[in-house]
Amino acid sequence: MIIEVILRSLKEAFDLKRFLPFFLLYLIFSLISLILLLPLIARAPSLFANPSSLDFQILYLSLAGIIIALIATLLINIWFSGALVFDLKMKKGFEKCLNFSKKIYPQIFALCLVISILVLITFFFREFSFILQLLIDWVFLFAFPAVIIKKDSFDFALGRSFNIVRKNIFATFSFWALTRFIIFLIFLVSIFISSIVLFPIFYEVRDLYYAFSQGAKISNVVSASKIVLKNYPLLILEAFVISLFLSLMHVFNLISKTYFFVEITKKSK
Repeated sequence: MIIEVILRSLKEAFDLKRFLPFFLLYLIFSLISLILLLPLIARAPSLFANPSSLDFQILYLSLAGIIIALIATLLINIWFSGALVFDLKMKKGFEKCLNFSKKIYPQIFALCLVISILVLITFFFREFSFILQLLIDWVFLFAFPAVIIKKDSFDFALGRSFNIVRKNIFATFSFWALTRFIIFLIFLVSIFISSIVLFPIFYEVRDLYYAFSQGAKISNVVSASKIVLKNYPLLILEAFVISLFLSLMHVFNLISKTYFFVEITKKSK
């Protein structure tokens, strides 16, 4: 059952209609960030050498714009994710499922917020932080589809996911480990393609890194600014690559755990 679910999920994840909304969302955020950073990078030498109030205003406006864009992207991502999971169940089409996702958005948002808080708490445990994050990811793997498919409240969805994992430890761990391995492979492919895209500036960046290691000087900042501005088209192309692979990884994760949740709840009846 696990292999069948994963293969089916991989096939659907690479379906254009599945990952396109997320790809466009991530791409818009990436392009907005690059646009907002452009004036900051252009004025980086003056900001480093003799900062003025105008330079700081540009810095604050750029950072504030990126933060606002990031928050909006995260909120829309939650909305889109709910619509995708509901569409996997109802097969009504992504656009029609956006309305349903909007209606239960408070529950979806609360669930994501609670899990995010739990992940943040793990950083207080230092050496065990990463292990605890993996444990949270596994134990609450099915909470998101439970909110959408079973219409659970966010707290009940967390409990349902925990009980499913507790009663099916080997099956759920095998599924979790295999899907995370596949996501890691997709990530490695994205790194490889990103390296190809950015290869033309590799030697310039390497020399610049060596120069900065000797000490941050105004000449180094000027060189860095010129390299970034000269290769901005490559950064825009890289934004397409990153957005594509992020959307594929996210959609595969959603689809796979939704289908496995449906199958394992059927089996438990």
